[in-house]
Amino acid sequence: MTTEAMTTEAMTTEATTMMTTTPKPVVGHYDLKDMNGTFCIMSQFNATLRVNYTKHDNETALVTIMVPLMAEVSGMCPMNMSSQMMSQLKLSFKNGTRTLTADFEEVNGTAVLTGISFLFVYDEEFVNASMMGQNETIGNSMLNLALSKATDAYRCDSGDMVMITSRLDLMTVDFIVQAFNVMNDTYGPENRCAGDMTTQAPQTTETTHMMNHTTEMTTTTTTMTTTTTTMMPTTTTDTPTDNHFKINGTDGVVCLVADMGVRFSINYLNTDDKNMTALIDLPSVNQTAGGVTGMCENDTNSLTIDFLKTWQLRLFFGKDSGSFALENVTLVYDTSDPIFEKPKNMGMHNTTGTNLGLLKGTIGNSFLCKKNVDAMLDTATMTFTYVQVQAFSTEKTDTFADADDCDTETSEIVPIVVGCALGALVLIVLIAYLIGRKRAKRGYQSV
Repeated sequence: MTTEAMTTEAMTTEATTMMTTTPKPVVGHYDLKDMNGTFCIMSQFNATLRVNYTKHDNETALVTIMVPLMAEVSGMCPMNMSSQMMSQLKLSFKNGTRTLTADFEEVNGTAVLTGISFLFVYDEEFVNASMMGQNETIGNSMLNLALSKATDAYRCDSGDMVMITSRLDLMTVDFIVQAFNVMNDTYGPENRCAGDMTTQAPQTTETTHMMNHTTEMTTTTTTMTTTTTTMMPTTTTDTPTDNHFKINGTDGVVCLVADMGVRFSINYLNTDDKNMTALIDLPSVNQTAGGVTGMCENDTNSLTIDFLKTWQLRLFFGKDSGSFALENVTLVYDTSDPIFEKPKNMGMHNTTGTNLGLLKGTIGNSFLCKKNVDAMLDTATMTFTYVQVQAFSTEKTDTFADADDCDTETSEIVPIVVGCALGALVLIVLIAYLIGRKRAKRGYQSV
């Protein structure tokens, strides 16, 4: 091949590559300065809000709102308030009729997103809104999402989805934020989100740890090189503790009841860039001692469980067409826990699962399953080893109603399949009989 031909081929290849490259989302830079003109909070991202609202006919609708790149930035630089370092970032847009607010706290050396709120006016984008012209604020001041070390920046290129309330969620892409300890107007070391960590280099060795609330065991396994993180099976005769939870609504109604044993399999990188898996059970939780909260709303029931001092599990149940289901899960965990061996990113992390559609039961009944049910999160698997749950209950007791059994759902399919097979067999025999009879009749006529 001549030099000219090679050059032409290279140019063609380069042109093709350029044509097929997917453009990155355009991001806005939202930086807050102190009185001296120095950056005290730095952030950049592409963000979309989704708001659920009520129309004149009492039907609900969903509106999607993009945060503009040129939003007005205000807020509060890091300040010591009640012995706690706090900061706040506000983005105002559409002539001040919309304001997105994010609150941060420094907790034990970790930057935590404690709350998000959205103030808006019902305008023409909220088609047929029942509150047209009025303003409303939707928010959650108890998100407590750990981002990074307080001296570092949190980065998530792959995208984050934060379910703020049942009516509001926030989706971000190419997200970077540093809410504390900004030095020289530049970001500190980056702590990557779980979604970005799934594209790490291939590994050859994996160590699996397991910790129950009473025992701890470690096994080491060598595997073949692979390009993805491999979940190594761990055999154990122990089963997680079955906990009983209930969430009280108004007027003494217990909207959510749950009995469940839960085991987590969490993927992480160690300091040697090896893919690892840590196994841990949800320990026995005494609800009367605190650490268990929840929410009873028309469209969402939630259960939040604090355990192991810094860990937190959040379960969100939704309802649709007379049934309920587990839709979203968030696990906040701490890789400084001894079950993580030499973690590369030590500190607080979040992993989420959305649109799960698990533990589905009829409203008014409970859902029961005595076999394993897996919920797939970004970098973890949450396994219900036993679960009975009832959401959107209107009773004033934490006693379960009749159960929709997962085994029953499977067994009901068998009679249907058998019935269809028998019906088809009868139909075939009948057709064969009619054909045979017709041929016999023709034979008689010939004679």
